[in-house]
Amino acid sequence: MNNQIYLVLAVYSRNLYHVISINHSLPKSSQMKTTLLLLLCFLSFTASKAQNTALTGTWSMFEYSWTNDQGKQTTTEDQIKADGGVTEYVFTDDGNFKISSNMADESTGMATYEGTWKFEDNKLMLNLKMGDQLVDLVWDAEIKDNILNLSRSSPDGSVTVVNSFKRK
Repeated sequence: MNNQIYLVLAVYSRNLYHVISINHSLPKSSQMKTTLLLLLCFLSFTASKAQNTALTGTWSMFEYSWTNDQGKQTTTEDQIKADGGVTEYVFTDDGNFKISSNMADESTGMATYEGTWKFEDNKLMLNLKMGDQLVDLVWDAEIKDNILNLSRSSPDGSVTVVNSFKRK
């Protein structure tokens, strides 16, 4: 008996559908393992796409905190507003983003940085241009109830920063 596996996947990526068709003869014992593996790959891609869709849009910082050996310091939404602080992240579905902020260096006013982004396994990976340099940043990311929390620690683990954003 000839055991064949036929699988067609339509994968959506970068605004294009890619069709993957697989036609392969397998021994019966391998059919189930292969089918499960392909299903898991497809479900992983679907979960990744859902994360990307959840992140797409404009996010405005409303709180930030840092923790070090002297404790935790938090700047609240009221304090940010009182200081005239603005930080917005805009994530587009084509993998590009823009950061606009006047909180990094008060002497320069509003600064804008652009680059690309990728969101996988609760990690937000940013590649942005700052001046003449390309900078890669990786944040631990969590989205819940239209709140985006980005956190990262210094290489030695002595300082942890958490930036919290609301969806606009």
